[in-house]
Amino acid sequence: MVTGTAAVRVRIVGFLLGVILGGFPLSGGATSLNIVTDIAPVQALVAEIAAGMQKPRRLIPLAMTPHDFALRPSDMRALGQADLIVWLGPQSTPALRKLLARAETARRVLTLNAVAGVQLLPLRKPGLFADRRPTAMPGRPEAVDPHSWLSPGNLRIWAVEIAARMSALDAENAARYQDNLAMFLRRLAQAQRDIAAELRKPLAPFVLFHDSYQYFERAFGLVPMGALTTGDMETGSLGLMVALRNAIRNQPGACVLVPSPPQARQAAPLRARPDTRLAIVDPLGRDIAPANYTPTTLLRHIAAQMAACLHAP
Repeated sequence: MVTGTAAVRVRIVGFLLGVILGGFPLSGGATSLNIVTDIAPVQALVAEIAAGMQKPRRLIPLAMTPHDFALRPSDMRALGQADLIVWLGPQSTPALRKLLARAETARRVLTLNAVAGVQLLPLRKPGLFADRRPTAMPGRPEAVDPHSWLSPGNLRIWAVEIAARMSALDAENAARYQDNLAMFLRRLAQAQRDIAAELRKPLAPFVLFHDSYQYFERAFGLVPMGALTTGDMETGSLGLMVALRNAIRNQPGACVLVPSPPQARQAAPLRARPDTRLAIVDPLGRDIAPANYTPTTLLRHIAAQMAACLHAP
């Protein structure tokens, strides 16, 4: 049972949290929007649309995975002061789920994965993909692959929605947002054409240490043999490691894709043959110089790293 004093404390804490999160109302026709984003790819996309006017703030450091993130008091203040909060959604950045669902905050939130037309893919079952066709995780229909920023189609839909929201909040600069949108869409279309050419067939067979690139694969016709892990909180079993290693043993020049250097060391047993190659392909692009980090440079960077491994030397 909560005592009277404890109940008062709970109410005070709730009141202060409400002030922090909801006490800074939007001002119509703002000329300097305060925009907060969750992860680097989202910040980069918003920055494309806001170029020359605002610089969005990112909550989650690039060196940290979204699932390891915990809110700090400074993050709470930033969210409370934001005119617009742009995030992927609860599947990708779960630490923000409860806060951004609050009524006083929700009106300032743009959940990208909830925008109409966005493609969300289910987590795939780890192991060898039957007939090279991956299957969804059984018994987990709610489990969504969180790497939705790797879909050019999603980026296009998000950019249009972000421009619309920013134009509504800052009507004075609506034409500039729309011009930035048009330029971004042209760069994205060109990047898609270039990547499709770069990842031309024939390509070497490949397996994934962690299933991080499903959206990118769908966009550019790549089909992996299988993956050791899929969900972010899972670890690969010895049985799956052996099955993937045996599959690679029969594939000359096969490639193993891993998302980080530590996982590259863990993936060493998958190199079943002397000619099995390994490539580190970070879906967040942590190895891209901050000055060059944009949604299209991220896609191009991933394509270049994959192509170096998937094309025969």
